[in-house]
Amino acid sequence: MTETDEQRITAGSPGTVTGQMLAGSARRALNEGWGYIWGTRGKIWTAADQRAATREQTVRYGSRWIGRRVCDCSGLVVWAAEEAGLSLHHGSNSLYSDDCARRGGLKNGLRTDGKELKTGSLVFRTKNGSRHHVGIYAGGGLVIEAKSTAAGVIRSDTGGFDDWGEVKGADYSAPEAPAERAQVRGGCRGCAVQEMQRLLTALGYPCGKADGVCGEKTAAALLAFQKEHGLIPDGICGEKTWAALTAPAERAAESGAGAEEREELSAFPAGAGAGNEKEEEGNTRGTPRLILCLARLLRAFFMKGDDESRE
Repeated sequence: MTETDEQRITAGSPGTVTGQMLAGSARRALNEGWGYIWGTRGKIWTAADQRAATREQTVRYGSRWIGRRVCDCSGLVVWAAEEAGLSLHHGSNSLYSDDCARRGGLKNGLRTDGKELKTGSLVFRTKNGSRHHVGIYAGGGLVIEAKSTAAGVIRSDTGGFDDWGEVKGADYSAPEAPAERAQVRGGCRGCAVQEMQRLLTALGYPCGKADGVCGEKTAAALLAFQKEHGLIPDGICGEKTWAALTAPAERAAESGAGAEEREELSAFPAGAGAGNEKEEEGNTRGTPRLILCLARLLRAFFMKGDDESRE
């Protein structure tokens, strides 16, 4: 059977399908090193398939995928949906117009309605009103896409996409818990940049507006954070930098100390140590963290005294 852009793929009856399930299947294809062959959705590419190929890009690059599973961009989405028990169209335009219950635009990789892009959402590249490419948003600013015959299935970010859609029959209400975040560097755009900006600003490294664009101010804040936390100051927010950025929030969530820390800090000027302005007594970046540590030491000391007096 020949697969076309409008071909309907049938699968089992939909059950409880979540956006995380769609993203998880896409991540599996990424981790297994899937290749790209136009018109496919998860078959194993064989030497016989390659010998019979006639498309220019397949003839040129297809041999590198022999023995591996392959798909094209919409084929990756169709396969991921089939794994979850959903039936979708094979074709980016049809996925957007027929298979998305909610849809909208992206600017700088962010939803134009101001809401968060949900894990498992489809993201589309659009030209002259036609959606010619699709990927799956995997959370943390990360997109998994079958990019090209030369590249195969890769990870990218939301910055290069123009539209989004949430698949009919999928539940997008579950809490977000990204297993991985997209790498960010100067010039990047998208959800990962916005998350990094919010984290940096909250930790006393202001980036200005969290607009999802890694410009000069955001890049400078990132470098300052890396330098002051013993990280390689390369201006790239990768795995180690993400871990350092998210560690305070994770510790607060585990200990329930987040509200307590905010209450302690609220006694001090809101801008203390958080800006780039020059002050007569030098740079005060990091002052809130120092004050917080001293406050905790003093509190522990006096609490100990109270305990001893009660004994």
